[in-house]
Amino acid sequence: MSIDGWREKVGLEKFILLGHSFGGFLAAAYAIKHPERVEHLVLADPWGFPERPLDVGDRYKFPLWVKAVAAILRPFNPLSVIRTAGPFGPNILKKARPDLIRKFSGMVRDAEEVIPNYLYHCNAQDPSGESAFHTLMSGFGWAKYPMIQRMDSLRKGLPITLIYGARSWVDHDPGFQIKYMRKDTFVDVQVIQGAGHHVYADKARAFNSIVNNIGHHSDNGTLPLLAPDSEEPDREVSSRDVAVTLSSMINVRNDNTRDDPVVTTEVNGVEDEVD
Repeated sequence: MSIDGWREKVGLEKFILLGHSFGGFLAAAYAIKHPERVEHLVLADPWGFPERPLDVGDRYKFPLWVKAVAAILRPFNPLSVIRTAGPFGPNILKKARPDLIRKFSGMVRDAEEVIPNYLYHCNAQDPSGESAFHTLMSGFGWAKYPMIQRMDSLRKGLPITLIYGARSWVDHDPGFQIKYMRKDTFVDVQVIQGAGHHVYADKARAFNSIVNNIGHHSDNGTLPLLAPDSEEPDREVSSRDVAVTLSSMINVRNDNTRDDPVVTTEVNGVEDEVD
Protein backbone atom coordinates (compact mmCIF):
# COMPACT_ATOMS: atom_id res chain seq x y z
CA MET A 1 0.00 0.00 0.00
CA SER A 2 1.30 3.46 -0.89
CA ILE A 3 1.41 6.34 1.59
CA ASP A 4 -1.59 7.99 -0.04
CA GLY A 5 -3.47 4.70 -0.18
CA TRP A 6 -2.94 4.37 3.57
CA ARG A 7 -4.08 7.97 4.11
CA GLU A 8 -7.25 7.33 2.14
CA LYS A 9 -8.06 4.14 4.07
CA VAL A 10 -7.54 5.89 7.41
CA GLY A 11 -9.65 8.84 6.26
CA LEU A 12 -7.19 11.69 6.73
CA GLU A 13 -7.68 14.75 4.55
CA LYS A 14 -4.60 16.62 5.74
CA PHE A 15 -1.96 15.66 8.28
CA ILE A 16 1.45 16.31 9.75
CA LEU A 17 3.92 14.01 7.99
CA LEU A 18 7.05 12.94 9.83
CA GLY A 19 9.75 10.86 8.15
CA HIS A 20 13.01 9.53 9.60
CA SER A 21 16.10 8.64 7.52
CA PHE A 22 14.93 7.07 4.22
CA GLY A 23 11.43 7.84 5.44
CA GLY A 24 12.36 11.53 5.32
CA PHE A 25 13.21 11.14 1.64
CA LEU A 26 9.85 9.45 1.02
CA ALA A 27 7.98 12.03 3.09
CA ALA A 28 9.45 14.88 1.03
CA ALA A 29 8.60 13.05 -2.22
CA TYR A 30 5.03 12.56 -1.00
CA ALA A 31 4.71 16.24 -0.07
CA ILE A 32 5.81 17.20 -3.59
CA LYS A 33 3.36 14.82 -5.25
CA HIS A 34 0.42 15.51 -2.89
CA PRO A 35 0.90 19.12 -1.74
CA GLU A 36 -2.70 19.50 -0.60
CA ARG A 37 -2.41 16.63 1.90
CA VAL A 38 0.53 17.78 4.05
CA GLU A 39 -0.02 20.40 6.73
CA HIS A 40 3.51 20.38 8.14
CA LEU A 41 6.52 18.38 6.90
CA VAL A 42 8.84 17.09 9.63
CA LEU A 43 12.13 15.53 8.52
CA ALA A 44 14.09 13.67 11.20
CA ASP A 45 17.74 13.14 10.22
CA PRO A 46 16.61 12.65 6.60
CA TRP A 47 18.67 10.56 4.19
CA GLY A 48 19.18 11.37 0.51
CA PHE A 49 19.16 15.17 0.56
CA PRO A 50 22.77 16.27 -0.15
CA GLU A 51 24.46 15.92 -3.52
CA ARG A 52 27.25 13.38 -3.68
CA PRO A 53 30.65 15.16 -3.61
CA LEU A 54 32.69 14.81 -6.79
CA ASP A 55 35.79 14.11 -4.72
CA VAL A 56 34.18 11.46 -2.51
CA GLY A 57 36.98 9.00 -3.35
CA ASP A 58 39.59 11.46 -2.11
CA ARG A 59 37.64 12.39 1.03
CA TYR A 60 37.20 8.86 2.28
CA LYS A 61 40.30 6.66 2.08
CA PHE A 62 39.30 3.02 2.52
CA PRO A 63 41.63 0.00 2.52
CA LEU A 64 41.62 -2.07 -0.66
CA TRP A 65 39.89 -5.01 1.04
CA VAL A 66 37.02 -2.77 2.15
CA LYS A 67 36.56 -1.54 -1.42
CA ALA A 68 36.61 -5.15 -2.67
CA VAL A 69 33.94 -6.26 -0.19
CA ALA A 70 31.82 -3.20 -1.03
CA ALA A 71 32.04 -4.02 -4.75
CA ILE A 72 30.92 -7.61 -4.12
CA LEU A 73 27.97 -6.55 -1.95
CA ARG A 74 26.86 -3.62 -4.13
CA PRO A 75 24.34 -5.61 -6.24
CA PHE A 76 22.55 -6.91 -3.13
CA ASN A 77 20.05 -5.30 -0.78
CA PRO A 78 21.64 -4.06 2.48
CA LEU A 79 20.06 -6.76 4.66
CA SER A 80 20.41 -9.70 2.26
CA VAL A 81 23.02 -11.30 4.50
CA ILE A 82 20.59 -11.32 7.44
CA ARG A 83 17.87 -13.00 5.37
CA THR A 84 20.30 -15.55 3.93
CA ALA A 85 21.38 -16.50 7.45
CA GLY A 86 17.85 -17.67 8.25
CA PRO A 87 17.43 -18.58 11.95
CA PHE A 88 20.98 -17.37 12.63
CA GLY A 89 19.99 -13.85 11.56
CA PRO A 90 19.18 -12.55 15.07
CA ASN A 91 22.56 -13.73 16.35
CA ILE A 92 24.31 -11.92 13.50
CA LEU A 93 22.42 -8.75 14.40
CA LYS A 94 23.48 -9.14 18.02
CA LYS A 95 27.13 -9.17 17.03
CA ALA A 96 26.93 -6.67 14.16
CA ARG A 97 24.73 -4.02 15.83
CA PRO A 98 25.06 -4.23 19.62
CA ASP A 99 24.54 -0.46 19.65
CA LEU A 100 20.88 -0.93 18.71
CA ILE A 101 20.33 -3.31 21.60
CA ARG A 102 21.89 -0.80 24.01
CA LYS A 103 19.91 2.08 22.51
CA PHE A 104 16.52 0.48 23.11
CA SER A 105 17.36 -1.61 26.16
CA GLY A 106 15.54 0.75 28.53
CA MET A 107 12.31 0.56 26.54
CA VAL A 108 11.59 -3.18 26.46
CA ARG A 109 12.16 -6.19 28.68
CA ASP A 110 14.73 -8.80 27.65
CA ALA A 111 16.14 -6.37 25.08
CA GLU A 112 19.08 -8.63 24.21
CA GLU A 113 16.64 -11.17 22.77
CA VAL A 114 13.66 -9.02 21.81
CA ILE A 115 15.42 -6.28 19.79
CA PRO A 116 17.48 -8.49 17.41
CA ASN A 117 14.49 -10.84 16.94
CA TYR A 118 12.21 -7.88 16.20
CA LEU A 119 14.63 -6.39 13.68
CA TYR A 120 15.19 -9.76 12.04
CA HIS A 121 11.50 -10.55 11.62
CA CYS A 122 10.81 -7.03 10.32
CA ASN A 123 13.24 -7.77 7.51
CA ALA A 124 12.96 -11.55 7.03
CA GLN A 125 10.37 -11.48 4.24
CA ASP A 126 10.83 -10.22 0.69
CA PRO A 127 11.88 -6.57 1.04
CA SER A 128 9.95 -3.63 -0.39
CA GLY A 129 11.20 -0.41 1.19
CA GLU A 130 14.69 -1.89 1.36
CA SER A 131 14.60 -2.64 -2.38
CA ALA A 132 13.45 0.91 -3.06
CA PHE A 133 16.30 2.23 -0.92
CA HIS A 134 18.84 0.10 -2.79
CA THR A 135 17.47 1.27 -6.16
CA LEU A 136 17.56 4.94 -5.19
CA MET A 137 20.94 5.07 -3.46
CA SER A 138 24.29 6.02 -4.97
CA GLY A 139 26.59 4.53 -2.38
CA PHE A 140 25.04 4.14 1.06
CA GLY A 141 25.25 7.82 2.01
CA TRP A 142 23.75 9.47 -1.06
CA ALA A 143 20.73 9.33 -3.36
CA LYS A 144 20.96 9.07 -7.14
CA TYR A 145 18.54 11.98 -7.35
CA PRO A 146 19.22 14.15 -4.27
CA MET A 147 16.09 15.58 -2.69
CA ILE A 148 17.74 18.99 -2.20
CA GLN A 149 17.38 19.50 -5.96
CA ARG A 150 13.61 19.09 -5.72
CA MET A 151 12.79 21.17 -2.66
CA ASP A 152 11.72 24.10 -4.85
CA SER A 153 8.86 21.86 -6.06
CA LEU A 154 7.24 21.83 -2.61
CA ARG A 155 4.08 23.80 -2.08
CA LYS A 156 4.83 27.43 -1.38
CA GLY A 157 4.06 28.15 2.26
CA LEU A 158 4.43 24.53 3.46
CA PRO A 159 6.00 24.67 6.96
CA ILE A 160 9.07 22.43 7.33
CA THR A 161 10.89 21.32 10.47
CA LEU A 162 14.19 19.46 10.21
CA ILE A 163 15.48 17.62 13.28
CA TYR A 164 19.09 16.41 13.29
CA GLY A 165 21.20 14.54 15.79
CA ALA A 166 24.42 16.44 16.47
CA ARG A 167 26.39 13.16 16.43
CA SER A 168 24.68 11.68 13.38
CA TRP A 169 26.50 10.69 10.20
CA VAL A 170 23.76 12.46 8.21
CA ASP A 171 24.90 15.80 6.78
CA HIS A 172 23.10 18.74 8.44
CA ASP A 173 23.97 21.25 5.72
CA PRO A 174 20.94 20.56 3.50
CA GLY A 175 18.66 21.69 6.33
CA PHE A 176 20.26 25.11 6.37
CA GLN A 177 20.30 25.17 2.55
CA ILE A 178 16.53 24.58 2.56
CA LYS A 179 16.10 27.37 5.10
CA TYR A 180 18.03 29.71 2.80
CA MET A 181 16.15 28.56 -0.31
CA ARG A 182 12.72 29.09 1.29
CA LYS A 183 13.22 32.46 2.95
CA ASP A 184 9.53 33.36 2.75
CA THR A 185 8.37 30.07 4.31
CA PHE A 186 8.63 28.65 7.82
CA VAL A 187 11.71 26.40 7.98
CA ASP A 188 13.00 25.39 11.42
CA VAL A 189 16.29 23.51 11.77
CA GLN A 190 16.73 21.77 15.12
CA VAL A 191 20.06 20.11 16.02
CA ILE A 192 19.72 18.03 19.19
CA GLN A 193 22.96 17.75 21.12
CA GLY A 194 24.02 14.27 22.21
CA ALA A 195 21.82 12.51 19.65
CA GLY A 196 22.93 10.31 16.77
CA HIS A 197 21.01 9.13 13.70
CA HIS A 198 18.27 7.54 15.81
CA VAL A 199 17.49 10.94 17.27
CA TYR A 200 13.98 9.90 18.39
CA ALA A 201 15.50 7.27 20.70
CA ASP A 202 18.77 8.94 21.71
CA LYS A 203 17.02 12.06 23.02
CA ALA A 204 13.38 10.97 23.10
CA ARG A 205 12.15 13.70 25.44
CA ALA A 206 13.62 16.54 23.36
CA PHE A 207 12.45 14.95 20.11
CA ASN A 208 8.91 14.32 21.35
CA SER A 209 8.75 17.85 22.73
CA ILE A 210 9.50 19.31 19.30
CA VAL A 211 6.90 17.10 17.59
CA ASN A 212 4.25 17.81 20.24
CA ASN A 213 4.92 21.52 19.90
CA ILE A 214 4.34 21.31 16.15
CA GLY A 215 1.05 19.49 16.77
CA HIS A 216 0.00 22.06 19.36
CA HIS A 217 0.59 24.99 16.99
CA SER A 218 -1.03 23.13 14.11
CA ASP A 219 -4.17 22.63 16.21
CA ASN A 220 -4.22 26.36 16.92
CA GLY A 221 -3.42 27.45 13.37
CA THR A 222 -0.09 29.01 14.38
CA LEU A 223 3.59 28.27 13.79
CA PRO A 224 6.18 27.34 16.43
CA LEU A 225 8.96 29.73 17.35
CA LEU A 226 12.16 29.17 15.41
CA ALA A 227 14.88 27.53 17.50
CA PRO A 228 18.20 29.31 18.10
CA ASP A 229 20.85 27.88 15.79
CA SER A 230 22.28 24.52 16.88
CA GLU A 231 20.84 24.62 20.41
CA GLU A 232 19.01 21.75 22.04
CA PRO A 233 15.36 22.76 22.47
CA ASP A 234 13.89 23.04 25.93
CA ARG A 235 10.17 22.69 25.31
CA GLU A 236 7.28 21.58 27.44
CA VAL A 237 5.41 18.48 26.30
CA SER A 238 1.82 19.40 25.52
CA SER A 239 -1.02 19.03 23.05
CA ARG A 240 -2.14 16.30 20.75
CA ASP A 241 -0.74 15.66 17.29
CA VAL A 242 -1.24 13.30 14.42
CA ALA A 243 2.00 12.23 12.78
CA VAL A 244 2.88 9.51 10.34
CA THR A 245 6.30 8.03 11.08
CA LEU A 246 8.17 6.38 8.22
CA SER A 247 11.39 4.96 9.64
CA SER A 248 14.07 3.15 7.72
CA MET A 249 14.56 0.53 10.42
CA ILE A 250 12.47 0.75 13.56
CA ASN A 251 9.72 2.94 15.03
CA VAL A 252 9.70 2.95 18.80
CA ARG A 253 7.12 4.47 21.11
CA ASN A 254 8.51 5.54 24.48
CA ASP A 255 5.60 5.73 26.89
CA ASN A 256 7.76 7.36 29.55
CA THR A 257 8.52 10.44 27.47
CA ARG A 258 5.38 10.98 25.42
CA ASP A 259 1.82 11.59 26.53
CA ASP A 260 0.17 11.40 23.12
CA PRO A 261 -0.15 8.56 20.60
CA VAL A 262 1.75 8.63 17.34
CA VAL A 263 0.08 6.98 14.38
CA THR A 264 2.65 4.72 12.69
CA THR A 265 2.47 2.74 9.49
CA GLU A 266 4.59 0.39 7.44
CA VAL A 267 4.61 1.48 3.79
CA ASN A 268 5.13 -1.09 1.06
CA GLY A 269 4.14 0.72 -2.12
CA VAL A 270 6.89 3.31 -1.94
CA GLU A 271 7.26 3.26 -5.71
CA ASP A 272 4.17 5.47 -5.89
CA GLU A 273 5.87 8.25 -3.95
CA VAL A 274 9.35 8.56 -5.51
CA ASP A 275 8.65 9.64 -9.09
